[in-house]
Order: sequence, then C-alpha cells, then structure tokens
Amino acid sequence: MKKTSDLIFIKEAVIDYLMESIMRGNDGVLSTYKSKNKSCSVMAWEKIKLEGDWVLRNEEPIYCIIRRYSKNGRELKPGLVLLTEEEKHYAKIVIRAGV
Repeated sequence: MKKTSDLIFIKEAVIDYLMESIMRGNDGVLSTYKSKNKSCSVMAWEKIKLEGDWVLRNEEPIYCIIRRYSKNGRELKPGLVLLTEEEKHYAKIVIRAGV
C-alpha cells in the first residue's frame, strides 16, 4: 500500500496520542506531555480506533503498534508498521478471535 498524506497524518496523530498515554503510565500524575487537539480531531474525523496492538480505520486494520520497553520497565516511544493486504487479512482474524 502506498503511503498517502492522510496515512501520514493518521500516523502522527496516533503516535502523539500513544505518547500521552505512555507518559501518563510511566510518570503518573506528574506527567506533563499532552497530545495536541489536532491529533484527537484527526483521529475522530478519520474514525480511528486503537484496539490492542492494532490501529483500525473504519474497522479495517491499517497499522500494527510495536511497543518497546527499557531495562527498568518504562515504555518507550512506539513504532507503527503499515500493514500489507495479507497482513490485514491476518489482523482481522486475530482481532475477531480476541487474541
């Protein structure tokens, strides 16, 4: 799948949203990172949903979330991998099974 500009905006918005939740998980109430309003509006406009380690757009998986951790257990900045058609088919099966 070719990366279009809307997929790039979606990726940036999802990373920003995930970073806020990661920082809140790592630092608790002392966290100062806030996601941009633009990120939330892009996710709402494009009907983006995070389900487990999958990013769904209109119930279709488009990205896989790769989570990384440091030695002391803190979560680091995640990576997003664009799925191919074959991987999307596999992702739909995994999501339906609830794995």
